[in-house]
Amino acid sequence: MALTKDVKLPSDEELTVPQEITLSTPWFKAVAQYMGKYCEQEMNEFMLRRKELEDPRATLKEGAALTACGVKFLQSLKKTCYPETEKLAHCIDHGCAKLYMSK
Repeated sequence: MALTKDVKLPSDEELTVPQEITLSTPWFKAVAQYMGKYCEQEMNEFMLRRKELEDPRATLKEGAALTACGVKFLQSLKKTCYPETEKLAHCIDHGCAKLYMSK
């Protein structure tokens, strides 16, 4: 999609979500597969609309819903198994400079 003077870009208010997800790479690697499963419905809806519409501006609502789901997941994770997740993130961070898990 080429940007011209006719393309209306979203305002800052349209791009703002109540809470952003800010995770370091080791933490994200530790929780990504679980977050993906938890937010599967929102993720599928977002990706489907993004592919169908081929315009990221049209999927801001779905993107905000997906972010909200991720925040909700991380809050529940923090309440239920924070120590275990912290251990896994630490292991990923200090166990290998490549930041991926291997068998």
